[in-house]
Amino acid sequence: MDIRKVMKPRSIAVVGVSDRKGSFGNYAAQNALRGKLGEKVYFVHPKRQELLGKKCYPCISDLPEAVDCVVLCTPSSTIIPLMEEAGKKGIGGAVIFASGFSEERDEAGKKLEKRLIEVAKTYDMAVIGPNCLGLMNNVDQVMMWGLDTKFEFNDNTGVGVVGQSGFIIKHLSEAGFGMSYMASTGNGNIVTIEDVLLFYAQEDAVSVIAVYLEGIKKPEIFENALKTAAEKRKPFIVLKSGRSKKGAAATASHTGNLAGDSATYDAIFEKFGVVVAEDFADLIALTRMFTVLKGTLAEKGTLASLNLSGGETAVCADICEKYGLVHPDFDANVKKAVMELLPPFATPNNPLDATTALMYNVEGNKKIVKALLESDEIGIITLGINIGLGKHLVVENQINAACAAVEESSNKKPIFAVSSFEGTRNRDYLEQLERHGIVMPSGGEKAYRQIAQLVKFSQYDPSKRTLSFAYPSVDNAAKQTVALSEYDSKEAIKEAGITIPKQAVVTTKEELKTVLEKEFSFPVVLKVSSADILHKTDAGGVKLSIQSQQEALQAFDEIMVACKNYMPDAVIDGVLVQEMAPKGIEIIIGISNDALFGPMVLVGLGGVFVEIFKDVALYPAPMNKDEALGMLKKLKAYKLLTGYRGSKPADVDALAETIVKISDYAAKHRDTLKELDLNPVFVYEEGKGLSVVDALLIQYQS
Repeated sequence: MDIRKVMKPRSIAVVGVSDRKGSFGNYAAQNALRGKLGEKVYFVHPKRQELLGKKCYPCISDLPEAVDCVVLCTPSSTIIPLMEEAGKKGIGGAVIFASGFSEERDEAGKKLEKRLIEVAKTYDMAVIGPNCLGLMNNVDQVMMWGLDTKFEFNDNTGVGVVGQSGFIIKHLSEAGFGMSYMASTGNGNIVTIEDVLLFYAQEDAVSVIAVYLEGIKKPEIFENALKTAAEKRKPFIVLKSGRSKKGAAATASHTGNLAGDSATYDAIFEKFGVVVAEDFADLIALTRMFTVLKGTLAEKGTLASLNLSGGETAVCADICEKYGLVHPDFDANVKKAVMELLPPFATPNNPLDATTALMYNVEGNKKIVKALLESDEIGIITLGINIGLGKHLVVENQINAACAAVEESSNKKPIFAVSSFEGTRNRDYLEQLERHGIVMPSGGEKAYRQIAQLVKFSQYDPSKRTLSFAYPSVDNAAKQTVALSEYDSKEAIKEAGITIPKQAVVTTKEELKTVLEKEFSFPVVLKVSSADILHKTDAGGVKLSIQSQQEALQAFDEIMVACKNYMPDAVIDGVLVQEMAPKGIEIIIGISNDALFGPMVLVGLGGVFVEIFKDVALYPAPMNKDEALGMLKKLKAYKLLTGYRGSKPADVDALAETIVKISDYAAKHRDTLKELDLNPVFVYEEGKGLSVVDALLIQYQS
């Protein structure tokens, strides 16, 4: 399949052209004639001689050449014969608008789409759709679009837009940023959204990728697209829908309960440096931000904010603190420039309240902005400029000063004209700012959230990430699962190089006496050994800090009685004897194996706190030590690990290494492992390591 046949066709045929206003056949015919293909656009209709001044051919077979792509504007019942005819003609691509396929969720629609996939595969055809609105290529000026559109071909390129909703993509195409390509993938079972994303990531004419994402079908292609964009430092902006967790299937482990679909995608986006949008307005604003900046990133994550109001300055400081945006003190050169221009009662703080003194002083504003551009301490500049629909002298002075400073300075930094208020922006002002690479973001708090996204993207380093998934090579959806006992679970993870406390399983009190005399010293722990009883404490199946043989024998009887009462049908292997590990900071390390993306590693505050506080971080396997440390630093409990209120620092290094080992183990066993909980893991003082005192491994049955 050659995706260029649909993304960059050199010739197209519109099949089912029509003069009926509002129809796919009419819109597609008109749109096809708007581009540069000229005589390489053909019309097909069995009963028409011509349309819009162009000859109509009776059928695909009668076309004078095997075009790169056919645009099918006909009902679903006609699609299969037309596809077969196109395939026999040697045509390599198709765009299908028709609905009535798998999106209908009935057997007839599913069967029809299955047949469509088979035909496309037989003739090696790249197919956009069905149930889509088509695509636009502004680079080569080709339009295969089934609705009306305000988009006009132009020289302003850069963004690759794609999504599974044609209506949404239509609005993105008209958002005003420079667009190279736009594709509505519809059902997307042949050319998937991942295929288009990989094309964008590899395409030189695309510098920013914007995607509305509902789901993924080809994780290996998605991985390649994300990795390519990350390594090329192309901003990859995603609005992911379907984040709410409704009716999730019950899982046996803590990790399985906490690693939902939304958390999984967030972890993937973190790994690959994806910029995440909250809604459609945010998607458009973030895309515009990166297109205006044209590759200018923040070398430092520090801000200088220049406002003309004390109220704006105070609110600016509050919001920036919320998003982790840092305002360092001004250096000597900036302070000098500021003090020469401000009245005696003003102070050169950052963020700066420049008072009314700079409202009409273009040269003064310019001097401060230039000083900020040249300051080594500042990475990003924000200017409080409240642009409305009309024109205003103060606003004009601020804009002229900022633009002049950009023209006169050799230093490039991201500059934002931040308005405290939402509203319509004067187009002349907006275009003047954007010509100079100055971003006019959404108003109020949204502006600083976008700036925080820029800082995060600027600081992302793909060389420090393991840019891959460990996606399964088999489909486990229909397979049953089995939980291993604690003993077997801990024995299994020894393969990963994990050290566990000494343990043994006994079935009688006589065996218990023997192992206690020969293998263990007190204190010890006794636990029920059963793959059926996963929550041993709830069953009365755990006895801690046993100090003598007599206590152990009594505990054995109590455990067996309690667990039989708790779950009469449970298969009990016996009682697990384990050396009593010293208490430490309780951490959970877990694995939840996602059907698409493979093992997701979870780490957080463990023991009974994991479900109460849900202080966890999730990240895809495999990973390196830097990534493991990054997970730990995201935890609120990280302060406990680094020493809090006089406590000694914990062995964070050993914990990070263990996380990597478990990640590697999960990646190796991705086709058989479903879930894994190591909880609790006791982490000791720095240099003294850790101890895995409990484990639960759930695997697929072959």
